Amino acid sequence: MQIILRNYKDSDFQAVKQNIIDGGIFDPVRDTRENLRKKIKYDPESIIIAEKDGELVGNVFFFEDGWAAHLFRLVVREDYRGKGVAQMLMNEAERRLRDRGIKQQIMFVNEKSPRLIEHYKKQGYKAIGTYRFMRKVFNGENYNS
Repeated sequence: MQIILRNYKDSDFQAVKQNIIDGGIFDPVRDTRENLRKKIKYDPESIIIAEKDGELVGNVFFFEDGWAAHLFRLVVREDYRGKGVAQMLMNEAERRLRDRGIKQQIMFVNEKSPRLIEHYKKQGYKAIGTYRFMRKVFNGENYNS
């Protein structure tokens, strides 16, 4: 299977959005086209796309501040799961971050996904505690998710 890893471009938005929706992690406040435009303007390498024959089959996002990094929005289309695409995306994200001198990265994993938690433990990730993420949306919208 020939998978190409590349940077996100604006024309990928609908496919990325659908992947995130299908993966059950879509956030209508965060996952807007305008926000992704801002993200890649700030860091063009921070959204990695997996493509097969011109079709987007997976993606992962990261952000880093020079000290640490956070990985999130790792999704692979259902018909490509179990074929190594997620591992390719993770390896590429980790390589990019190491090349930037990042010494640690944190991954967001839903606590209701014990299979994923076990998978990431096998990849060398360790649970570092239990935290509750809290959000304040500046436009006054009260969105709970």
